[in-house]
Amino acid sequence: MAAIATIWNFQTAAFSFECIALPCSSLCLDFDDSGEVGDMIDDFSVVAFDAQVKVTHKDSGAVIGTAFLCDVILGDCGEFLEHPGFRELVRESVANARNTLDSLVVARISKLAA
Repeated sequence: MAAIATIWNFQTAAFSFECIALPCSSLCLDFDDSGEVGDMIDDFSVVAFDAQVKVTHKDSGAVIGTAFLCDVILGDCGEFLEHPGFRELVRESVANARNTLDSLVVARISKLAA
């Protein structure tokens, strides 16, 4: 699915970190009894999106960690940088990347030992 916007990007020597806004996969407005939020989305007063943070290993191009938050509704995508969910997604994607790297190291050591 194509990104609506790139919200944040950070680079290190070995890794790329990116937060993107994606179209909502299944927007849930069950809380919107009055229909006001739906109307605001329809008239573009607010934007609804799913946020994804991904960690990519630069040399291989492999995505080694991801995290998602669905049904974000804000004035614009850039406001997500101030949303508590942004920091949590970064933490979660980095933890997933570390787990992936740990698993790869263990697998490599096991293969060498065999």
